[in-house]
Amino acid sequence: MIEAIPSRPMRPGLPRPPPPAWVDFARRHPDQDALAPVTVPLTAGLLRRCEIVNRTVNALGYRREARDRWYAAPFDAAGRPELRADGFDCEDQALTKRAVLAARHRVPLGALRLALCTAAGEYHAVLLLCTALGEFVMDNGLVHGFVSPWDRLPIVWHARWAGRARWEDIREGPG
Repeated sequence: MIEAIPSRPMRPGLPRPPPPAWVDFARRHPDQDALAPVTVPLTAGLLRRCEIVNRTVNALGYRREARDRWYAAPFDAAGRPELRADGFDCEDQALTKRAVLAARHRVPLGALRLALCTAAGEYHAVLLLCTALGEFVMDNGLVHGFVSPWDRLPIVWHARWAGRARWEDIREGPG
């Protein structure tokens, strides 16, 4: 279900150290960490594409990793994901959604930002789609399996990738 309800934009927060697994990801993909943050226009077509990608990647399942290594699942020539046997958790799902949206749907990586939160009592990672009308969450189903406005979900927000090799706290409340 696509919720085209506008979302409040997230306010910039204080800088914070990146998660250790992101540091490893950034070392492997420095071009993706150094990107400038951008927003994209919110359209019904974009939301539809995000919803399809969200559902498709969520259908790959969730397997907790023994060691937290953030990666985006590569896809073979037929478009099937090549999942590692040692896990495919929420960060991997978010990075896979990010990779698919950028490569196949030309959504700028700077508009697709990872965020950390607590949801349903668990530390969790989600993908944020940053639009001119606010941020939208692409979740693996722990909280809500749809593309939803960030400020309408029962999530305690912690931090997000802010672009240009920076992470920041997520500030909630009136702007």
